[in-house]
Amino acid sequence: MKKILLLCLSAILAMAAGAATVTGKVVTPSKAPVAGATILFLNDDDSQFSATDDSGVFTIQNAVAGTYFLVIQATGYPEYQNPEVVVGDTDLDLGEIELEVPTYSLNGRVYVALPTGNVELPGALVSVKYVENGETKIQGPQSTREDGSFLFEGLPLDTEYEVTASHDMNVTKTVTVEAGATADFFLDIVLEMITDGVTVTGELVNDLDQPVLNGMIRFCIIQPDGSLGSEYIINCEDTNEFVQENMQPNTAYRVIITAPDYAEKVIEKFEVGEEDIDMGKISLGKSLGIESVWSDSNEAPVYYNLQGQRLTSPEKGQIVICRRGSQAAKVVF
Repeated sequence: MKKILLLCLSAILAMAAGAATVTGKVVTPSKAPVAGATILFLNDDDSQFSATDDSGVFTIQNAVAGTYFLVIQATGYPEYQNPEVVVGDTDLDLGEIELEVPTYSLNGRVYVALPTGNVELPGALVSVKYVENGETKIQGPQSTREDGSFLFEGLPLDTEYEVTASHDMNVTKTVTVEAGATADFFLDIVLEMITDGVTVTGELVNDLDQPVLNGMIRFCIIQPDGSLGSEYIINCEDTNEFVQENMQPNTAYRVIITAPDYAEKVIEKFEVGEEDIDMGKISLGKSLGIESVWSDSNEAPVYYNLQGQRLTSPEKGQIVICRRGSQAAKVVF
C-alpha cells in the first residue's frame, strides 16, 4: 500500500514540476479590457481553451513545456494570432495583449441598366466618403474590375458611408450605407445610361488668337464627395476645335487641357447644366524654356509678371514676360 501511495505521489510531483500557469490580459487599443474573449492555446500534445473574465484576464492551468499557438477571438475584432508562445517549467505572464482596431470591408459590384437587364460594368470609378473622429475622409476612387467588382478595406465600423460610382456613359450615383458593428457588407450599384446628355464645344488658340492643333481635353467628373470620377477625353487631331457629346448634365467637371509646346491649362470647376455649352476660344500660353527663346542672344534675360512688375527670381512654372534687348515673349519659367 505504501508503495502505491509513493508511486502516485511521485507522478503528481513530476506532473507539477513539468507544468506551468499561463496568464494574460486582453485589451482594446484604448486599453479597455475585453471580456468574454475566447482563448485557444494550441499544442500537438496539450491544447487548452479558456475565456477572459470581466477584467480581460485569462488563465491557462498546467501547461506542459513546449511551443504553443495562441489564438484570441473576440466579437467585433480581427482574430489575434501568435504562433510562438514558448512555455517552460515556470509560470508565464504574457502581459497585455492588444487587439487591432476592428475594421469594415465594403465589397460591391457596379452594373449598367440595359433594356435586356443589368450588365456588369468594368472601368467605373468608385469612391467612399465617411467621417472618422470628426474628420471627413475619402477612399478611392478605384476602378471596377472586369466583373464590375470593387473592394474597400480598413473602413471604421459604426458610421455612415457615401459610396459614389461614375462612368462617362452613365449617370453618377451615390448610395448611403449604414455600417454596423459587424464587418463586411456587399453593395450593388446600378447606373442608368445617359439618354439626354449635353454637348460641349470649343476651340483652342494661342495668345495671338492662332489655332492650336492636336490638343487634348479631359473633362473629369467631380463626384459629390469631391473626388474625381470618370472622365471624357477628346483628342483634337489636326484641328483646334473640339466637340464632346452626351456629357452628364447637372454635373461639375475639372477640365485639363494640354497641347504640344503649350503650357497645361486647368479649369478647376466647370459647371454643366442641362443646355449645350460653347466654351468659345480657350487661350493657351506657350510652354517654352527660357534657353529655347533667343538662344543666340548674349544679353541676360529680364523677367516681368503679367502686371508689368519686374521679378528678381520667378517661380518655376510661373507665366512671365521674358525680355532680352528689344525682344520679348510670354513664357513659362
